[in-house]
Amino acid sequence: SSVGSLALDEILPYLLNEMRGDRKSNGTTTDEEQNDEQDFALDALQRIMQLKARVVLPYLVPHLTQSPVNIKALARLTLVAGETLARYLSRIIQAVVNHLAEEKDPNTKAEQMTHAEELITA
Repeated sequence: SSVGSLALDEILPYLLNEMRGDRKSNGTTTDEEQNDEQDFALDALQRIMQLKARVVLPYLVPHLTQSPVNIKALARLTLVAGETLARYLSRIIQAVVNHLAEEKDPNTKAEQMTHAEELITA
């Protein structure tokens, strides 16, 4: 329905910004609180994907595959994307491989590799 599409048009950008931590802090938000908010936004995106993957993926994939690639988010969303994901798989894998190749910090790279493994096995 058009109401549902309008709602998604407003909700998806907000959730992406929350997940990236792009929201302006008022100075009182701790790192832990910001991480919780990012996890809540990712959880909300997962729930929307469960219901509307075919509608949501064309919007999310370009945002999640631009640098810096959010491998954790891609891994979690692939769990609920279903068969709709097949159309975007090569773009996602290429973005993940490029991101991992460019990552310099060994600790961050190890964490990202764990998420990449989750993505591939999903």
